[in-house]
Order: sequence, then C-alpha cells, then structure tokens
Amino acid sequence: MDSVLKDRRVFLLIASNLFASVGMGILSLGIAWLLVDRQQGEKLLGLVMIATTIMLFIGSPYIGVMIDRISRKLIFQLNQLFVLVIVTPIALFGLINNGLHTWQLIILYITSVAYYGVHFPNLMAFVQQLFDKNKHNRLNGLLEVQSQSASMVAGGIAGLLFQIIAPSQVLFLVVVSSIISLLLIWKLPNQGNVKVELHSVNHIKEGNAGLTFIKNNLQLCLSIFALMIPFLTLMIGNYLRPIYINNTLQADASIYGFTNMFYSIGAICAGILISIVFARFGPWIAAVGSVAIYTASLFLVALVPIVQIFLILQVFHGLGNAGSRICKQNIMMATIPNDRIGRVNGIFEAVGMAMRVLLLLTFTFSLDWISVQLAFLSTAVLSLLALVLIYKNRSQLSSFKRTIPLAKTSGGA
Repeated sequence: MDSVLKDRRVFLLIASNLFASVGMGILSLGIAWLLVDRQQGEKLLGLVMIATTIMLFIGSPYIGVMIDRISRKLIFQLNQLFVLVIVTPIALFGLINNGLHTWQLIILYITSVAYYGVHFPNLMAFVQQLFDKNKHNRLNGLLEVQSQSASMVAGGIAGLLFQIIAPSQVLFLVVVSSIISLLLIWKLPNQGNVKVELHSVNHIKEGNAGLTFIKNNLQLCLSIFALMIPFLTLMIGNYLRPIYINNTLQADASIYGFTNMFYSIGAICAGILISIVFARFGPWIAAVGSVAIYTASLFLVALVPIVQIFLILQVFHGLGNAGSRICKQNIMMATIPNDRIGRVNGIFEAVGMAMRVLLLLTFTFSLDWISVQLAFLSTAVLSLLALVLIYKNRSQLSSFKRTIPLAKTSGGA
C-alpha cells in the first residue's frame, strides 16, 4: 500500500476525484430533496429518474465506445467542463432572482446523472490502463474510501446548508469543486488510447466486440452482472429513500443528509476490509459476503421502519454495496482487455438501466396504492436473487484467474 500512496499519479487522481465527488454529491443529494419538496414532488422525481435512466440506457453503449477510443484524461476534463457550463449560469440566476425554478432543478439533476454515467466507467478504465494489475485491488479500495469520504462530507454539507442558505449559494460550492478538480486532472499524465473520432466509428461493430466477449465468458459475466444488482437497487433506493424518510419515518432533510453520512461510513469500511478479504480469501468469499450483507440490510429497512434503526442499517448498506462494487471492478479489470472494457461495461450498464427503468416505472405509478416499505422489500428480493446466482457460480469466481486471460495493461507503474 505504501508504494501505491507514494505514487504522484495516485495522489492527483484521488485529489481530483475527492473535490469532484464532494461537489457532485452536494448537487445530487440536494437537488433530489428540493424536487421532492415541490408540489407533486414524489412523482416528479420518479419521472425525472425514469427519463435520465432511459437517457443512460440509450447512451451507455456509446459512452463505452468513447471510453475505449479517446483519451480518458480528456473525458475527465470534458465531464468537469460540462458541469461548469450547466451549474454556473443556474447558480447566478438563482442568486440574482432569489430562487430556482423547477425546470432548473430538473436540469441540475439530469446534469448530475449524466456526469456519473460517464465518470465511473471512465475511472475504472483509466485505473486499469494507468496502473499495473497487481495494484488494482488496493487502488479500487482506496478510491472507494476516497469516494465515500467525499460523499459523507457532501451529505453533511447538503443536509445542513440547504436548510440555512439559498440553494443557489450552495451551487457555487459545486462550481468551485469542479474547477479545482479540473486543475488537478490537468496535471495527470496522458496515456496512449487509440484516438479515433467518434463519427468514424461503426457503433454496431464496436458494440459487437463487447457482446463477443460476454458470449465467450457467459458464466463469468453473469456473476459480474449479479454484482451490479446491489448498485442497481441502490439507485432505485435513491428514489424511494426521500419518500420513505418523509412519509414513513416522518423525518426532515437532516435525516436524509445523515443517511448518506452513515452509508459512507460503511462504504469506507468496505474500501479497507473488502480489499483485504478479496486478496486473502478470493473473489467468491468477498462477493458473497458483500451481497449478503447488503441484502440483509435491505430486508430490515423494509420490515423495521424506525429512524435510529434505519440510520444504522445505512452502514451495512454502504459496506455491502461498496464491497460488491469493489469485487466487480477487480474482476472486470483482471479479466477484460483494456481496449474492450468500456464497451463490455457499456452493455452491462445498458441492461442495468433497462431494469431500472422498469422498476422506476412500477414504483412511480404504484406508490399511490402500495407502501414504500413493500417497494423496498421488492428490491431486497431482487438482491437475494443476485446472491443466489453468485453463490451458484462459486467455481467460476474462484478460478477466474486461471480460466480467463488477464487483461492487457498499458502505461503500467
């Protein structure tokens, strides 16, 4: 770990990610709460989440091609510029006019979703390319600690500041964070992506390269997709959670902020513990343990609607979900060639987005006649099915390093 921490590239990557994560965390958490607080806000947030999920469903394969074909450092920079171009004028408008319109909140929410839709798959491919494979497990754990520490800070800031100052003033923190992140990214070294203009790429042919890998390694890829289910249900939970807090727990925005702080504590623990378990006991033990913890905590959220219990369970939410994500990224980096990882991940994301759309449509239009607890219970059952699939694929996950060629890396450390 010491050799990883002494690497200047690691410092720059973590620092830039830290500032970006704090800013975008404030944006996504605060805007979701402000939308729910508007008239018919619950249904409005659901419809916006459906629209953004459809957007990512359509865009994920193209994002995957982009990640495999142009400089990943440039993608980081363009992503931050995108945030600045959207957030800055809206913040100025709100400051001048003492408030924001609902349509502006929707644009800000879409901005945060689009940002994350590009950032995380690009980060995974960038780390795989820039560093040797023997550092991936430690780096993924370290980045998870950094990301969740930032989320914990963002949750506390959002829960506090949105209660005491105008939203437009809070948005300027997002602007400052994005500028600092952009400057730090600029100092990162370039790497040797194949630079091909997107208009010259046959997207169907490019996407088929990802499908070919999946078909040739179907059992492994099913396990990888099962490890995505906790994150998928967590995204559904992002819609259900403010409604659950507001209606079922009858609590305020401070609890919403604390929820994310408690979740981040668990995810930080995952960044430390799951990397150790993965290295010592293998991917199957780490994967089963992570998904089992997450699934159990989901069932308890559905069955025990008490504020204190809900907050404690967020720690286990964070531990299980972040742990499953670390396992997924480690396995993908070890088994998928770097020049295909964007496209393979794009297919995973597209399928996941389709499932999210179906669930969001179901819950958005059914919460008038079913309880939000029943909705949480449904996501717990889905997570349980993923756990069963991972459990049955023990032999595949335990031996993937022997059966699948290790990913190619470039620019290793």
